[in-house]
Amino acid sequence: MVQDVSTIFSAEITDKQQLDYLNISKNLILRNINSIRSNFQFNENQDNTEPNILPPMKESYCHAFFRILGLPVISADKTKFYNPGFYGNEIGQIEVERRNAIDRNQDQNLFTLETAREFINYGNGLKFEANSTKYQYRFDLLKQPISVNLITENKGPFDYDQQIDEVSSRTVHKPVQKILRPFKCVPNLTNKVIPATNMICAPFVNEANSKLRNSVLTKPYLEFVARIRLSKDITSNTTENTLSQALSKKIEDLNIESVLSSFSNSIFKDLSVLELYIIEQLFITLIDACNKINKERKSAQELIAKMESRLKNEDIKFTNEGIVFDTLEKWIQERQEKIAAKELLLSQIPGFKIAGIGNLNNKIPCILTNSFIELVQPDLENLKKELDALNKEKNKRVTAFNSLNSELFYLIGEVNGLGLIDVLAMMLSFWLISAEELVSMFDDESFNRLIKEPSLYSSVVENRRNNSSPPLAISKVMESFDKNVTLILKLADSIVESEKAI
Repeated sequence: MVQDVSTIFSAEITDKQQLDYLNISKNLILRNINSIRSNFQFNENQDNTEPNILPPMKESYCHAFFRILGLPVISADKTKFYNPGFYGNEIGQIEVERRNAIDRNQDQNLFTLETAREFINYGNGLKFEANSTKYQYRFDLLKQPISVNLITENKGPFDYDQQIDEVSSRTVHKPVQKILRPFKCVPNLTNKVIPATNMICAPFVNEANSKLRNSVLTKPYLEFVARIRLSKDITSNTTENTLSQALSKKIEDLNIESVLSSFSNSIFKDLSVLELYIIEQLFITLIDACNKINKERKSAQELIAKMESRLKNEDIKFTNEGIVFDTLEKWIQERQEKIAAKELLLSQIPGFKIAGIGNLNNKIPCILTNSFIELVQPDLENLKKELDALNKEKNKRVTAFNSLNSELFYLIGEVNGLGLIDVLAMMLSFWLISAEELVSMFDDESFNRLIKEPSLYSSVVENRRNNSSPPLAISKVMESFDKNVTLILKLADSIVESEKAI
């Protein structure tokens, strides 16, 4: 039996190679998740008699990610659930009717949050792209990014949690919401995916039933995790909680209660070496990404502060064309007018040339012409130097603003309603729930498909098979999942808000 995972894997937690998080975030969110978003109009039953000049509203990135994860649809009484997704012809009429009953029995308070999530995602996208708002919005986003963790810790997974952040330093766009909780799928989104080829398969649908219109549908992350964690071939368990000790040591400088201590030591202890290694790597990546945000936030805020204070009493305005620095523009205009007036006056001197025009009149060759002109126009040259410096300052500011690294937008995820940190927190949480909880996330139909694969006959699968019911209620499973996500985001927020990266 393996006593210490470090005897197999030599990677040091403190020396993880830097990843290109901007590229990872864009590929994951803007390409992979975006590619399966549904075109179903969430508000399609509203009055559409008036023409809509706005772009169509697609499924939010967040809910599309929930479908990718394979999160359940749960009834209002928290006792019944099903695994959503495409299942071909593998479900009978009785099960279809059971699911329809769950769909009709949804918690209306949570549905209010789920509806708000869709509209917030849509509205932020419009503000981020529209010429009339994008410069002010991006300026505010960089001036004070939202918190990484907006989940209220003392609330449960089925409580009404508005997840609001008051970003007081912003000029316009405050407060803001980013709604992750509740971690469950919405029936009228997950069951009305348009086009249908953007659907995700229900867990363990066989290959023959995984095709739709000649397209092979993707499988949920829930099944991916289960195929690793429930495999009876992975038997090398650890007996020491090396991971928790190493990570706790790394974050001890944050002067907060160790988040990892909130996780059950017995869960880590019973994991296989492969499971422990995956958890370790996801945690390391999470910490590294949070360090990146920490540095990016400071850089952005320093630049914004410089832009606001470079000239005293300067007002910054935002137009469809970009940022306008009022005082700077005023000074540039003043110098342009003075230069024009000086040049008009001095053009009467023989031999005086205006750039781009040449001599205007009264030409006469004289050896003293150049020296004479230099003696009578030093203030003009100074004005030109000042104008040049002001234009360089203006271009420097605009270029700096336009080229600010967009990692903050994608790592924290205010604009899209889902960031890389959120993604990591939820993906990691599937590995931190117990094997019994994982098995309990499958409805009966999905579990019956699971046990058609003997390679997944681990002891916890055998126990459920023998008892003919899930070991735990879905409400308890989602409480555990929600707690893990909350703790991970709490850890992430502590790193991002710390004085220095760890």
